[in-house]
Amino acid sequence: MGVIEKIPYLKASGITTVELQPAYEFLEMPNQEERRSAFHTDMVVSDEELDMYCPRKLNYWGYKQGYYYAPKSAYAYGDDASVEFKEMVKAFHAAGMEVVMQFYFPKETERHEIAEILRFWLLTYHIDGFHLMGEGIPTAEIARDSALTDTKLWYYSFDTDNIYRPGEVPAYRNLAEYRDGYYYDMRRFLKGDENMLTNVLGHMRYNPLKCGVINYFTNYYGFTMMDMVSYDRKHNDENGEDNRDGSDMNCSWNCGEEGKSRRKRVVKLRRRQIKNAMCMLLFSQGTPLIFMGDEFGNSQNGNNNPYCQDNAITWLDWRGLDANRDLYDFWTTLIRVRREHPVLHMDKAFVMMDSISCGYPDLSYHGQNAWRAQLEGYNRHVGIMYCGKYARREDGGEDSIIYLAMNMYWMPERLALPKLPKGMRWKQILDTAEEKGDGVLMKAEEHDIRQTEETECTLPERSIALLVAVNGDEADGGAVNGKLNRHTKEIGKKRNGTA
Repeated sequence: MGVIEKIPYLKASGITTVELQPAYEFLEMPNQEERRSAFHTDMVVSDEELDMYCPRKLNYWGYKQGYYYAPKSAYAYGDDASVEFKEMVKAFHAAGMEVVMQFYFPKETERHEIAEILRFWLLTYHIDGFHLMGEGIPTAEIARDSALTDTKLWYYSFDTDNIYRPGEVPAYRNLAEYRDGYYYDMRRFLKGDENMLTNVLGHMRYNPLKCGVINYFTNYYGFTMMDMVSYDRKHNDENGEDNRDGSDMNCSWNCGEEGKSRRKRVVKLRRRQIKNAMCMLLFSQGTPLIFMGDEFGNSQNGNNNPYCQDNAITWLDWRGLDANRDLYDFWTTLIRVRREHPVLHMDKAFVMMDSISCGYPDLSYHGQNAWRAQLEGYNRHVGIMYCGKYARREDGGEDSIIYLAMNMYWMPERLALPKLPKGMRWKQILDTAEEKGDGVLMKAEEHDIRQTEETECTLPERSIALLVAVNGDEADGGAVNGKLNRHTKEIGKKRNGTA
């Protein structure tokens, strides 16, 4: 019932699917056998020694052998968890949204039973998909199960060559890869590591034909998005394991001060970095996933493994929505932009060629010179142009030409803007370096950039800008004047009309 209450908020936030952590029945407190196994010793250990060296802890997440045929009773407000779970799924479906649930199967789980469990939840509770977790899961058999072919199935990877016949392309891509390659590489690029640009561009255009892909900067494990830009190292002291638990590989950067800060420079940079991460996530071709609360800067105080913290560390503080309204508004604007432009979420991979003879490739990269990307390991800046002529809107018309300018270097960088068809010009609509408001440029602040032979933009340090090609009669005035052969428009600084 608590989740049902938040459905209007989720829908307004642009969410189409919710992923639940294990919501089937499981024991929250480990039994003696589990505790002895965790103690990692062959010696006989008394109950007193076990309590001393391996104290009982709440298992808040439930990644263990479960009682898979029943919803978790402790999650229900009423007395009947089964009925309440069904009501929740119905409420999501009535709002046009989907429910996917995580199922963790340890290796001792009978392989044949896994498919039975999935069919039971599909037929009894009508959920829309499963995020499969654990080793030895017969994914090929499950993917070929006729009862599950229209059901979303997520796993680390799928052997599509064995699942589908040669040359066969599924009419419905219900399979999706769910792995951490994007997570680590994008975080490293965000904080300015070198030798990341090629990997980042590969992740952003990755769009397999037979299998979808789930992209994420954050998840239930690891730092939240706010903590990702606020901590260099984990702070799991309250877990009771001397900060030994949780990953040491966070690929995070605290922006100059560990933990919460009142320094304006640090706070401003952190907010910019969160907006940069949001842009990269929503302008990547795969399906974007966000950990709930990241859209308004929720923090877990640097705990990257709060599996045993059923308290304020993991509870979502909704007061943050008002405190960080600019982040939330920026997030919802990005969602709207993504929906309005199908070229940002194509149903097939880019070929990076002019395959329809329109004068532009479907996807192209640019550096200080148009059409010449600077992909050397020491570079952290790039211009990405998506040609909307290869995508169709719902009304059947062509999509726009879009240019995404990214600079994760700590100094400003110049990028060239490719020449547009006659009568068109670039209009900048988003700017993470904008200090006023939320980074979304209002009509009066949008910039019409008059085209010359070699138009450039200077992108501030650690910032992203989005430009859209518009017809000349769509421009709202304020065009940058100048008839020089080379024109430089500075993006992200105070608007004073100078070039």
